[in-house]
Amino acid sequence: MLGVVVAALACALPLLRRPPAELPEMTVVNRGDVVATLDVEGNVESAYNFDITCQVQGGSTILWIVPDGTHVNQGDELVRFDSSAVEDLLSQQAIVVERARAAQIAAEHELSAARLALPEYVQGTFVELNQQADAAIATATHNLRLAQQTLAAHRRLFRSGYIGHGQVQACAFGVEQAELQLDIARRAKTVLEDYNRPKMTQEIETRLATAAALVRSTTAEFELTQIQLARYHQQLDHCTVRAPHSGLAIYANDPRRSSSDGPQIEAGVFVRQRQAVLWLPDLATMQARVLVHESSVLRLRPGQRAAVRVRGRDFPATVTQISNQPFPMRSSQQHLKYFVVVAKIEEPSPGLRPGESADVALLLDYRPDVLRAPLETVVKERHGAFVWVERDGTLEPRRVELGTCGDEGMAEIRRGASEGEHVVLNPRDTLPEMGIEVDSHSERGPDRFRTKHHVTTASHAQHTGGNAAGG
Repeated sequence: MLGVVVAALACALPLLRRPPAELPEMTVVNRGDVVATLDVEGNVESAYNFDITCQVQGGSTILWIVPDGTHVNQGDELVRFDSSAVEDLLSQQAIVVERARAAQIAAEHELSAARLALPEYVQGTFVELNQQADAAIATATHNLRLAQQTLAAHRRLFRSGYIGHGQVQACAFGVEQAELQLDIARRAKTVLEDYNRPKMTQEIETRLATAAALVRSTTAEFELTQIQLARYHQQLDHCTVRAPHSGLAIYANDPRRSSSDGPQIEAGVFVRQRQAVLWLPDLATMQARVLVHESSVLRLRPGQRAAVRVRGRDFPATVTQISNQPFPMRSSQQHLKYFVVVAKIEEPSPGLRPGESADVALLLDYRPDVLRAPLETVVKERHGAFVWVERDGTLEPRRVELGTCGDEGMAEIRRGASEGEHVVLNPRDTLPEMGIEVDSHSERGPDRFRTKHHVTTASHAQHTGGNAAGG
């Protein structure tokens, strides 16, 4: 089909010849650079922001804060929070620490006494009781021996008739009492050795273990109270915030918050724990943050070159971040989808301040030394792109393959045209005036380029033959 169309166009070329004076305005296909950029507006910010947050447990009230936008040096006071509640807790905790210390000392003394109790009993008290038991056994044995001797003497006297039977019985009872006392003394020694000693040893060991456990618990409690006291001291230190490094102190106010909601950061305002109070940006490393519409964000990628202009000064930059989610817009603009793009300025940029407006040019494509022509020469249709080329006073349509379309209205031509060829500018406007119709409603591709005379195929053949003969 395309061959037929080209043949038909070739037949119509004699009808398109015009004297040079009647040719439309043209331009030359040349070689050069094609640069495609995306120009957006944004704000300058530090690439490394240090957040100054409220570290006071439970939050606190700002008593004093450095003025917004003040340049501070390392160690300068930035914020002073209300410390009265922390000071009260600190005083109460100091009392708790002293009580825990007293309990620890008492437990340590009890442990020392328990350690002495075991050798005291084993080497002292038990030995003494054992000796007393041995003495009682020796005494009972001696008494038994005397009672037995007395009983034997009284029996001899009874047989001789010197004493009565009652006296013999009394001596026999004394022997029984002595035997009983000896048995009691021996049993007392057995109880001491077999029962009292293990029992007392176990009791003393239990006391020792209990005292050691009490020392550990009171020591742990004392350490915990000390840790809590140190935390309160740290909280008191957090009530005064100093600059960790030099920079520009900026109030950490949410720009999306309405002013009718009241001030966010100022003296007298209560702030939550870990809430940002100040931003301390590193002014040595700056970047630009812009919002890019969803229709263009797919053409961007990290690493692309960019240029940031602030107050007429240009800074080279590189795209470092492209957000994955759309930026939250106001309720009235929820239908608009913009993505955050960050371009980091590569060189030191003294004098830039966070929050300044910036014009950012994002380099989408750069094609050096390529064939190019103005976009005004190109007619784009659903079947492709075409240009009208002047050749020996004749205008002919030609399909071209376009590449990158640049910022200055130049388009890269990859195929279809050669360097030095003349092409028609604004063919949609100029060709109809010359009797050449550019039918934008045709669905036949290249066939839409035809004269208003609607030359038939037979006529094309006649003109083709005439041209051949004339040649």
